[in-house]
Order: sequence, then C-alpha cells, then structure tokens
Amino acid sequence: MDKKKHIMVENSVEVILAPAKVNFGLWVKGKRADGYHDIFSILHTIDLYDKIYIEPHYTLEVLSIGPFSKSIENNIVYDAVISFSNLVGKSFDYKIVIEKNIPVGAGLGGASSDLAAVVKYLNEQLENPLTYEELSSFLSQFSKDAPFFLKGGCALVYGTGDKIKDLEPISKELTIVYPNLEASTKRVYSAFVKNEEENISLESVLKLLEENDIENIIENELQETALDIYKEIGEVIRFLESLGYKPYMSGSGSSVYVFSKLDDIIKNALTSRGWYVYECKTI
Repeated sequence: MDKKKHIMVENSVEVILAPAKVNFGLWVKGKRADGYHDIFSILHTIDLYDKIYIEPHYTLEVLSIGPFSKSIENNIVYDAVISFSNLVGKSFDYKIVIEKNIPVGAGLGGASSDLAAVVKYLNEQLENPLTYEELSSFLSQFSKDAPFFLKGGCALVYGTGDKIKDLEPISKELTIVYPNLEASTKRVYSAFVKNEEENISLESVLKLLEENDIENIIENELQETALDIYKEIGEVIRFLESLGYKPYMSGSGSSVYVFSKLDDIIKNALTSRGWYVYECKTI
C-alpha cells in the first residue's frame, strides 16, 4: 500500500479505491433561483468500493467495466479529466479503467467518488497545483457530491451539497439493499414539493448527533417523492419493515439500508427478487 492510503499498486498498475457513501438523513430547505436545491445531509463513506486502474498510455482513455459499467458517454470522469487538463495546462496520457462495483443510480455516490478519486490522483501527480479548496470548487462543477469524497469519512454537507463540515466518524454496520433500479436524482428533485410544516433545524440535527442518537434523527425528505416515482423502492422498504427492521433510503434513491446484518434466509429472499445485498461498515 502506498503512503497515500487510497492508492495501491498491482502489477505496476496503480489502483485507486473509490468508496461509496450513505446519507444519514437528508433535509431539503428549498429550491434556488438557479434550479438547484439547498439541502443539508450527513454523509458517511462505507467500505463498498469502485476500483480504478490507472497506467501510462499513448492517449487519454477512460473505460468502464464490472457489474455496473457505463458507456463513456455517460461517464463524467472523462469530461472532468479533459477540463482539468485544460485548467492546469498538462495533458494526461493515461488508460483509466473504472471497475464499477457500486450500483448506479442508487444514492451511493459512485460516480462522484470515481470523479474525485481520479482528479485528486492527477492533482497529486503534479504535486498539488490546486489547493483543497480549488479542487473542491473544480469538482462541484461536475457533481455536488464530489467534493465530499476528497476526504470522505463523516461530514455535514449543506448549501447545494458543496459546502462541507467535517464530523467525527460514526462506527456502524449496515446492510444495503439495491432493488436493481437506477433512480434519477434530477427526476426526484424536480418532482419534490417542500412540506413547509416540516422544518427541522440544522442545529437540532447536530445536537442529536452529538448525543450519539443518529438512528433516531435520520429522515430523508426525498423518500416520499422517490417512492411515488419508483415503486420498487417502496417494495424494499415494506419487505424490511415486515421483518421488524427500520429501513432508510440513501440520497435520492434507489438503495435502502438498515443498521443490522441480515441472516442468510433473509438475504436469499432479497436476492431471489433480483435485488442486490451488501454488508458494509462505515469508514
């Protein structure tokens, strides 16, 4: 393992581990004039990873492989590398292969994590011409979640998700269920209507967090909207609730998680429906 903990070397090819995240609650304050929503949310990285292989190449090439691979046209990493190259005045002749193990459209931040991992790596290769703040600003042009992944761990994100306050890590085991459904963040936010009667304050969330009461403060204000659009998310939630669990949706969906390990019978019942099950812990 390299001194940079996010980088390994396998057969002379550098390998970056890009972790997923879960949202421990997501609250929407309102829609802005630019079309984005002001939110606040507690994010935590987990030990579910995309693996990114990087090696010298005659030109820039970005490929996607693995169970949740995407075509290059749908991969923001390529566009971001080109833009970063123009910004720093340096061409990057690398073959970048992204092994997509994090489900797509799951509210787990896989694409944003890949983006942050690659751009952070390139910045380090040039001995960090961009500061952390500059790198965050650059990444937020492509994904509002991406700046969080520069450090990972546990953080409060607010504004459009691009403002970050580091928090103490929370040690939790959880099981994630992905209903094999790619939810659209844009579609969910576009359909969301704010209930003005629900107005929890950021201060009250942070106070409960300090009291280590995370499971009782989690509320995802996008969940009802996502369930109206994607019935499969509701099916997962109702199935887990029928077994006595308290499920939570991550981000804008479609994945759902519980703070528990599941026995093999339950896991088999979930996978038999075509759903994916991941046992994870926070990192």
